[in-house]
Amino acid sequence: MCITPNQYLSANVLMGVVEIMLNAHDDDFCEHSVPDIIDKCQQILSQNFSTHPPCIDKPLRACYNKFLTSPMDLKEKTFTNRTEYECSKGIVKYCINRLEYEISNNSIDGPLVDKNENIPMEMQQSVRGMHWQKERFEIFELLDRHDRIERLMAVLESVIELLQFDLAIWNSRYTSGNVCRHLMRSHKPLMAFVLWGDCVLLTGAVTTTCRQILRLFAYMVHLEYPDSMLRTMTVWLNIMVQTFYICETDSNMNYPNVAKYSTVLGREFYKMISDMPHSSIIRIIETIEPSYMKHILGVMHAQRLLLTDNDCIISILIQFINNSQWEKYPKDNNQIILSERLFPKPKKIKKVLNYLIKKCTSWTLESTSENREYGKINLELLQNESEPSINHVIHTLYITLEAYIDTYDIHSVKETWDKLNEQALNHSSSQNKQEYGSYAVTEHIIKKYKSILKNINELHLAFQSLKSVGVPEALRIFENAGLL
Repeated sequence: MCITPNQYLSANVLMGVVEIMLNAHDDDFCEHSVPDIIDKCQQILSQNFSTHPPCIDKPLRACYNKFLTSPMDLKEKTFTNRTEYECSKGIVKYCINRLEYEISNNSIDGPLVDKNENIPMEMQQSVRGMHWQKERFEIFELLDRHDRIERLMAVLESVIELLQFDLAIWNSRYTSGNVCRHLMRSHKPLMAFVLWGDCVLLTGAVTTTCRQILRLFAYMVHLEYPDSMLRTMTVWLNIMVQTFYICETDSNMNYPNVAKYSTVLGREFYKMISDMPHSSIIRIIETIEPSYMKHILGVMHAQRLLLTDNDCIISILIQFINNSQWEKYPKDNNQIILSERLFPKPKKIKKVLNYLIKKCTSWTLESTSENREYGKINLELLQNESEPSINHVIHTLYITLEAYIDTYDIHSVKETWDKLNEQALNHSSSQNKQEYGSYAVTEHIIKKYKSILKNINELHLAFQSLKSVGVPEALRIFENAGLL
């Protein structure tokens, strides 16, 4: 079978490709290395998903759903232990369970199966024995831990590409009225099947799979895994959060219309990370996508650090400045270092060729496979017993304010508002062509933006007042926010 504009790979073939990615071993008689094979497998999956995106074609969607959730091959002739990781629930559940074990403190660095102990004497030195060993021992369990983690991440990276395509198409299709009702039918995104299965009653619930994705994301950020892996897990988190968001009533109105489901997910997430070291909590919040979920957790952490019930980050910051609350916390001589974005915002480039040449000349390859050390999570050592420093507080306030600004796209809204006011003052009229779409805004969101801009002006005044007496060094980071 091949991939053509009119033909796509069946669920069984797709699952077979994943099996190759998980179980491939080095072979002296093969001209391709294992990394090359895995790369080719990812290319095949990507080509199939992009050539045949999961649109409204029911057989195609059924194929992809089967690929994601159908039981895996038990490989009964091998020494695999995959049944211990719920392989009967599909490749996603299996990979997530496996990855959670590999990150845990209980994981074994070497192979999970002792090959020598399981080879009968008559199969040790014969041609027949070579075939017997090849059939039974070319399995995932014979890999070292770092290889196992990389194989699992490669599969999850390919799978999330499919789920991204699907959610984008789903959002473009179901946009009118209350889109939540489609989740109660068979017309739901593939991610919903991954999170909640076929059970309608579980829709919007924080299930075991949801918690596993949250834990994997948090632990991998805490353990400082490579950026490539963090990017993959960030996309998984993002797609899950966006799937929860469409459960909200009127999710296509007054964006971001964060309500019941997103808030419950945020609380569950913060509860999970609240006992971690302060630096890890901040780094986790800083890495979260989308921005509105980052804002939800940032506010929760700020409330805990400042012992306040206020849920408006701008009001919290105004109170922090006016009451000189930084004096209550231990000083920290270290500089606040903001994490680099895993997904940088697009740049407007004028001289494209010069930019590309500069990039190529300064290009550095990523670390080689020789430095593959993936930490393990030790829950006993994870407890946070230290008091937060002033840097922890200010860092939390800054990233939460930044997330708030990004969530409501305040810079863009403010520019538009200023242009409209300027046109009104100059008595000039603009030809605004009305565009009809399915997205809607109400008077509520207009009032919300007026309130936001009013609060920003108050924050600006508070910061200017602070400048007149001298801004503490730690607070100078807020000058980067662009609104002060």
